[in-house]
Amino acid sequence: MNAQGFLILITLFGVSIYDFYLLKKSKVKLTSCLSSSLITFVVNFFVMAIAVVISDSIFGDDSPIAIPLAIISILGLSYFRFKGREIVGGKVKKEKEKKEKKLSEKEKTLNSIDEMSTWGYVIAVLTTIYILFTINTGSLFTGGGENFIIRLIDPLLIAGIAFWISKKKTFLPCILLTVVFIVGKLMMFIPLIQAGYTGGGGMGLTIIISYFLIKGTFASYKYNFSKK
Repeated sequence: MNAQGFLILITLFGVSIYDFYLLKKSKVKLTSCLSSSLITFVVNFFVMAIAVVISDSIFGDDSPIAIPLAIISILGLSYFRFKGREIVGGKVKKEKEKKEKKLSEKEKTLNSIDEMSTWGYVIAVLTTIYILFTINTGSLFTGGGENFIIRLIDPLLIAGIAFWISKKKTFLPCILLTVVFIVGKLMMFIPLIQAGYTGGGGMGLTIIISYFLIKGTFASYKYNFSKK
């Protein structure tokens, strides 16, 4: 087994064991702890597989970014899953048993803006990983003829805009992030398409992200300029 495969296994088993620990600590029955850990392992296995497929679609087969993306996806999904879990009387409360709170129009708008901010951070992380794993092995600070530090300005800028969105909820950073992302992707895909690129995975993911960015931008416009 190579180092990457070993790292994936450590992540899968580690998260499952941590799930078991959290439930046992909350005095959940042993059988429920074991079943939850097994479900966590299976779910994360499929998350890992999907992340690798997406990476191969965007960056090509055997891309070095696949394993880091898979690990980040597993840890991210597990974090939000564990954080949102409610345990009452030693039992994990099912989603259908929770009382759904009807969100106001303002709360829905703010949720859309927060989703946009989250996608901004995701874009920044994926871009940084791509840069780190595509630099020349001979030099840490150069890659593809470009200065490594200069290449990092792009994800840092996107992360800064995402932080601005999360704090201020204003229209300007939202439209800025949307334009930067969509124009950047068009500049990347147009030459690839002209060169015969047929991989739909990267375009599909770009369309999905663009949808949430446009949705968040529209929500920020309503929040800031359509107040009654």
